[in-house]
Amino acid sequence: MTLGSLVLRLSRRLHGCRRRWYRWRLVLVQSTAQASVQIGRGVTFNVPVRGSGQGVIRIGDGTCLGQAAGFRLGSGEVSLYTANAQAEIVIGRNGFLNNNVSIGAVEKVVVGDDCLIGACVSIADCDFHGIDPKTRRQSQGPTRPVILGQNVWLGTGVAGL
Repeated sequence: MTLGSLVLRLSRRLHGCRRRWYRWRLVLVQSTAQASVQIGRGVTFNVPVRGSGQGVIRIGDGTCLGQAAGFRLGSGEVSLYTANAQAEIVIGRNGFLNNNVSIGAVEKVVVGDDCLIGACVSIADCDFHGIDPKTRRQSQGPTRPVILGQNVWLGTGVAGL
């Protein structure tokens, strides 16, 4: 066995351990917040995935979160935020969320099956603040569910409200 092949084997093993850690970190952190996390079969965690809030997060079978060798700001973290116990984020089967994707839900955000979400994309079902200057800091503003159908592609830097 050459030194190069040994380094390659160790690198692959380390990457596999990192993927498993990203998965379990999401589950452990969310369970301490009394949130529900449901992860389908064959979901790949290539970057850290941070869940926060008390709502429900569902990730469908075969979905890939992050790109290990892709463009990153910081760790490339995928952020999934549920603002309350009734909030829900659903990511369909066989999707791909690139690095630095942020999804926030007060009510519901659904990403359909086979969707491709580019780097640095933000999706939210509200503005998280009102428009009226007098109540802007006390209000989350209007909320409407965001539903992306099947096979939708959002390119790098898109903000979906």
